[in-house]
Amino acid sequence: MGRTIINGEAQEKPLSYKHDINIWYCDEKNKENTVMLKQYIEQNQGNIVGYLLSNETWIKQTMPIDPSLTKELTADEKASVRMDMLQLMRSVKLRRETPSYKYMEITLDSMQISDVMDAAVKLNNVQDKDMLSAVALGRLGLLVAGDIKYNVKIDKATKTVKEIEMDLAEPIRKGAGLFLAIANPREKSEIEDFLTKSTLSMQVTYSKYNQIDPIEIPQDVRDSAKEVKPAGKETPKKSE
Repeated sequence: MGRTIINGEAQEKPLSYKHDINIWYCDEKNKENTVMLKQYIEQNQGNIVGYLLSNETWIKQTMPIDPSLTKELTADEKASVRMDMLQLMRSVKLRRETPSYKYMEITLDSMQISDVMDAAVKLNNVQDKDMLSAVALGRLGLLVAGDIKYNVKIDKATKTVKEIEMDLAEPIRKGAGLFLAIANPREKSEIEDFLTKSTLSMQVTYSKYNQIDPIEIPQDVRDSAKEVKPAGKETPKKSE
């Protein structure tokens, strides 16, 4: 059984995020474990800079970003993005409706998502063997897991998403089952038992659109963070 709660804030200009993350899970011996994380993310010139607090230590990671990800899209480009997103959806169903909200069930096509991952690798001309292997395994696991369903609560007045709920237990069981064939026989039964008893769900709640104060990363976080370099990545652009 696992549960993750993320309380956070986000702003678009300048792009920045603040997250408080609490993770609860039970291991194979049914012992409950708790992990608490804190995170800041900001865009600094041509880089994304992340700060993560784990085990009372701040870790900083700087990664270059493709300028195309942050450029202002034209009307035609926005229409193209919407069309691409629609192609990932196998179905959209209205489950129920109240005077204030619509509750929709959305099913994503895992094969289409897998194809998008493959296209992104080719578009970015990825050469790193570890990255290519990770993407290939991810695509394979995704196809085994099958289509992904989630529920969305939409505010009818503002036309904004208020909540997203997703049951991840069955997709993870199917995806993990792919790798059981190569597991140690003694460990295989333990893993199967753990997967059978495990549940994992995700809920995201959105609120206070355009109502948060500017996100600022405390100076002591910037000063004390230990920087780590992403493996196999190019040197980030110099940031202040």
